[in-house]
Amino acid sequence: MTDSQGESLVSAGERFELGFFPPNGSSSEHGRYVGIWYYKSSPRVVVWVANRDKPLSKSTGTGAFSIAEDGDLQIVEDNNTLWSTNTGGSSTSFHMTTVKLLDSGNLVLIRSETILWQSFDHPTDTFLPGMKLNAGMNLTSWKSQDDPAPGELHFPGRSRTRKSDRPICKCLPGFKPKSQDNWNAGNYSEGCIRKSPICSKNVKVDHFLSLKMMKVGAPSNTTEKESAEECKEECLSDCNCQAYSYGSTERRLTCCFWSNELNNIQEQIQRGIDLYVRVPLSDIANDEWLDEVEIQWKPPLLSPICNSSNDCNDWPHSTCNMMKDGTKRCLCDAKFQWNLSDFNCAPVHDELAGSHRKGNVLGAIIPVIIATLMVIACCFLYYLRRRKVAKGQESVNRERIQETAPFRLYDSERRVKDLIDSGQFREDDKKGIDVPFFDLKSILAATDYFSDTKKLGQGGFGPVYKGTFSGGQEIAIKRFSSGSGQGLEEFKNEVVLIAKLQHRNLVKLLGYCIQGDEKMLLYEYMPNKSLDSFLFDRTLCVLLNWKIRFDIILGIARGLLYLHQDSRLKIIHRDLKTSNVLLDEEMNPKISDFGLARIFGGKQTEATTTRVVGTYGYMSPEYALDGFFSDKSDVFSFGVVVLEVISGKKNTGFYQTEKALSLLGYAWKLWKEDKAYDLMDQTLRETCKVDEFLRCVNVGLLCVQEDPNDRPTMSNVVFMLGSETATLPIPKQAAFVVRRSLSSTASSSTTKPERWNELTTSIEEGR
Repeated sequence: MTDSQGESLVSAGERFELGFFPPNGSSSEHGRYVGIWYYKSSPRVVVWVANRDKPLSKSTGTGAFSIAEDGDLQIVEDNNTLWSTNTGGSSTSFHMTTVKLLDSGNLVLIRSETILWQSFDHPTDTFLPGMKLNAGMNLTSWKSQDDPAPGELHFPGRSRTRKSDRPICKCLPGFKPKSQDNWNAGNYSEGCIRKSPICSKNVKVDHFLSLKMMKVGAPSNTTEKESAEECKEECLSDCNCQAYSYGSTERRLTCCFWSNELNNIQEQIQRGIDLYVRVPLSDIANDEWLDEVEIQWKPPLLSPICNSSNDCNDWPHSTCNMMKDGTKRCLCDAKFQWNLSDFNCAPVHDELAGSHRKGNVLGAIIPVIIATLMVIACCFLYYLRRRKVAKGQESVNRERIQETAPFRLYDSERRVKDLIDSGQFREDDKKGIDVPFFDLKSILAATDYFSDTKKLGQGGFGPVYKGTFSGGQEIAIKRFSSGSGQGLEEFKNEVVLIAKLQHRNLVKLLGYCIQGDEKMLLYEYMPNKSLDSFLFDRTLCVLLNWKIRFDIILGIARGLLYLHQDSRLKIIHRDLKTSNVLLDEEMNPKISDFGLARIFGGKQTEATTTRVVGTYGYMSPEYALDGFFSDKSDVFSFGVVVLEVISGKKNTGFYQTEKALSLLGYAWKLWKEDKAYDLMDQTLRETCKVDEFLRCVNVGLLCVQEDPNDRPTMSNVVFMLGSETATLPIPKQAAFVVRRSLSSTASSSTTKPERWNELTTSIEEGR
């Protein structure tokens, strides 16, 4: 499209037009621009401008708006690029890229049926119906009536924004729109008001909403306190206190208090504060937004603070009086006392009658107290004696371990080989174990005798400890529960399998130990723990920018490809999930936990089991319902992980008011509505590459298709993720089911959907 020919692009319904224009419809000293305006509007009503910072020259006929050879949409004048979408790919991208102006006023750049870029994500000064003002997006005024360059007025949004088809502004729990009619019409200027006043007779106890990483106006006042609890107490004692926050200084805490109305609260994502908003419990009991906030509360220990007698009208039988500390409180009148159970002044019973009753009670209680004290004294003496004996026994045990270490070493190696020779392992594995044996003595020393301070976590197999050898090497030790059938199976699986696997995206097994009932595996230590500890933490998730997340997805894919195709054994993991992906110090992903893995021999591609084990939400439907598993089962789990990584949401704990069944259901819904971009984690807005994000959504949905035959292999997945020019298939129906409660399915427990209720995430057994 060239300026010299006066060409333009009109939407299909003739609602909007795209073309070259001068501001105010006439020649201007500010040059010419490419923009979108209402079709045949007079005067021209411009709603979007592409090159508002770099206009074309004053003369006409020198500019062109076109798709470059690499697929990039750009404005060029005299071989100089004035503006572009920065979506260029390879030289073949030109033939697969189209640009379309929709009747909504949205200009979209499409490549292989995927939206790479859209003007709705880059608004100028106009907010059109269907547009979403997400985090990092602003409306900016023109510099003047004749100059579309960015002006001084900005609109970043007012209230806390949420990514959905609902209004961009939302009232906090405990608040409501000041004018519901205006709110429904899309006018949020009047804001929100409280449903009920705080610190009133009808509200006995106020609670606090804990809002993380928020932006809010300046506090009314600040003060220094010893602890966060003191900040909360001071806010509770002041009926004007609407909210509080606190931050650490070198020696003390600085408490911030807000006494005026809370306006313009926004989710800051980064550099925000933790804000605690005061609300009555009765106003938030049924609020549907409570899944996104925490509730904190503590009842007042003293009667309410007051300034005058009128402040005590809500508490009958009380009067405003001065306390010893100088504060005024509503103190109960004579024959009344402050009752903590209902937070009011309760009557005191007749003094004589009360004394008589107290005498009777004391006469009955004193003998009981004396007897109780005697029992406690005896128990204490017994405890001291047992403790002394236990310490002596512990010393003896340590000496025995040290004395018998050589024998234990031989005994343990022999027992492991006995397990192998017993037929419980494959024939190929009977050559021995490829990792070294560690004696129990060295492990006890490395873990400080399995001290709780060394404990990293707990799984169905048993606990995991951090250990440090005398040379400084750090290790992770998986200690299998004694007597656990599941633990024995996992131990046998991992000690043989992982020893034969070497890949940068698989956790490395360093050794093993088996002695008596003790079975332990030693792994390389991962300082950043598991992927889920970052991904689903509102504070830590901001550390995972788009590049890190995309590299994690690629790393997991390469690790699975190695298991399925490139290793000397074809292995199906069967329990891939974010908690089984560990991160090293450079945030490289490493697949772990091969306790449920199965080896496929020869040309075997599938198997069936009656013992379905794994984690709900990550298991493919054919495995969860019928016990049927293959490499496509791992592909399904990988697809779930991909969607969790790019959205920051758990599949099983997903919360959406649109009634989506799960994260998979929500992602499928957005895909069908051409709104896949809405799946993005808010924290990725500034770092995300749109083409890579949409590629991940597409691949993720291909992996979770209902029919396993439709799912790609991991080799295809790695290719699709790593190629910018590959044409990706359109996914079919994603697999997601409705979970029904046990009570509603007790009468017909044989139907397949109900078998989801039989699944458990793990089996924990005590030591």
